[in-house]
Amino acid sequence: MNTWENGIGNINGPTINFIAEKGNDSTGLDNTIVYAIYFFWMMAQVFLLIVLLNFVIALISQYYEDVMSSKTYH
Repeated sequence: MNTWENGIGNINGPTINFIAEKGNDSTGLDNTIVYAIYFFWMMAQVFLLIVLLNFVIALISQYYEDVMSSKTYH
């Protein structure tokens, strides 16, 4: 559901509640996990952007071909 909402423009960052519950005694492993979560979230956003832009380019090129095939000379 979160990926779908991000795809339609309601971009929300990942929520990381397990670090906030532990307080300030986070370890290096916890920080690595947080960085990994944000890295994979950002890569998912980039991938989703590329896929959606490819759909837009395909639609525009299809409509352009339809218009160019039905043009008439005056």
